[in-house]
Amino acid sequence: MILSSGQIEKKVRRMAYEIYENSFNESELFLVGIRAQGTLLSRLLHQELKKIHPIEYHLGEVVLDKKAPLESDIVLDIPDTPMEGRSMILVDDVLHSGRTLAFGMKPILELNLKSLQVCVLINRDHKSFPVTPDYVGLSLGTTLDERVEVSLDNKGEELAFLI
Repeated sequence: MILSSGQIEKKVRRMAYEIYENSFNESELFLVGIRAQGTLLSRLLHQELKKIHPIEYHLGEVVLDKKAPLESDIVLDIPDTPMEGRSMILVDDVLHSGRTLAFGMKPILELNLKSLQVCVLINRDHKSFPVTPDYVGLSLGTTLDERVEVSLDNKGEELAFLI
């Protein structure tokens, strides 16, 4: 086990404070998770951010086939709210090669946003795509053969494993 539930909670709280420090002058912020674990992480961040930064938050989700993103539609599911000039944070659990996040950005890049940032719980830093996270819970040195699995839920049972 890499991170226990309590450790993940602390990492999420720290990332929420970092987000606050960089967005304190925003009137609203979009948190968009990559389904499924990124969406759960964005909800955990949202809970923490509401405690420290009283602005309007919008939650959204990017749905894509992580194994074959070119063979299926990439869908951005966000509230029916004007996006022009707004700031968005794309959230996922683990950044390995950057592939999932790069494909997840595809529908977002069609929006006229003020800024787009990336938040991940675990950064493995085996970059094949030019994606650099702005907010990281844990940077973890791993081999290419190792796998990191994160299990998040809404019942306080968050865990991260190195497999």
